[in-house]
Amino acid sequence: MDRVSAPRLDGWVPIRVYVQDGRPMVDWCHMGATRFTDAFFAHTVEMRLRDPFALLFRHQTALDALVEVAENSPGVAPAGFVFHVSRCGSTSVARMLAASDQNVVLSEPPPIDQLLRARLHTRGVPDTQWATWLRALIAVMARPRLGIERRCFVKFDAWHILDLPLIRSAFPDVPWIFLHRHPVEVMVSHQREMGAQMMPGAFPPAVFGVDVRDLTTMSAEEYAARVLAAICDGALAHLHDGGLAVGHADLPVAMWTSIAEHFALRVSAPEVEAMRRAGGEDAKRPGQRYDDDTAAKRSLASAATRDAAERWAVPRWSRLEAMRTAAPADPDRVEMLTGRS
Repeated sequence: MDRVSAPRLDGWVPIRVYVQDGRPMVDWCHMGATRFTDAFFAHTVEMRLRDPFALLFRHQTALDALVEVAENSPGVAPAGFVFHVSRCGSTSVARMLAASDQNVVLSEPPPIDQLLRARLHTRGVPDTQWATWLRALIAVMARPRLGIERRCFVKFDAWHILDLPLIRSAFPDVPWIFLHRHPVEVMVSHQREMGAQMMPGAFPPAVFGVDVRDLTTMSAEEYAARVLAAICDGALAHLHDGGLAVGHADLPVAMWTSIAEHFALRVSAPEVEAMRRAGGEDAKRPGQRYDDDTAAKRSLASAATRDAAERWAVPRWSRLEAMRTAAPADPDRVEMLTGRS
């Protein structure tokens, strides 16, 4: 790889943020006109890296060079952020948004996660600097591929809701949604295929409000339920600041109704039809019909799963459900449900 600090890097996209010799660095991939339409950002990058040119000719720059690139060649502005409790339909929302060529959709981009995780382990860097880097990273990833794109949407990883204060400081005016689902159903999904946040040790346990000394005696069910509780708390604490609670049961119709309204997104009849088609497919297996698995997940839940969910996560989910059905024009109701005083 060549080490450069180019002023524009047109056609190139950051695909990795890492530290080399004590310096924060960015790895770039030439994406050309390739749009991010797969379920996840990483899937599109993986396919692109099968091209010998994209694989062999990659740029590497210092993280600060990202700011220069963003200033010289910014992308379309973010129009909405998607946060979620995981396994709740957020990938379907991303795919429905990507059904329009006018949208740049970044679904859980690893560079964002790598940047935010680096903040957990780095001392002496002020949050204003992290916010500057985050703005630049999204600005560069949101550059148009076709030339007709008008707006950008970012689906963050589930745990990024805990970084919401930093994200809001970087993007104070961008509306956001929080997708949620009954904790028992989410926990059963993770028991089938565990996400990183459910693996003790993948994150400092204090991130989720867990004492490291308790990990040796804590059941897997309790840990998962407490992770979900922390994620829900992260949303509840800030829903009054540009947020909208959306339930799994609201999808896919919410995409072209309440979510579109919240994001000030005007959708044409053909765009609604494209969203409807995308929402009717299995988000992670395009081409296959989506079948609601709520009843199946509930039936597979063990007593330990139900008990842990009821103790730690269900109370938070119930507050989110109340927020979902509360009239947005009633500020006293919002304050009561979010715990604000």
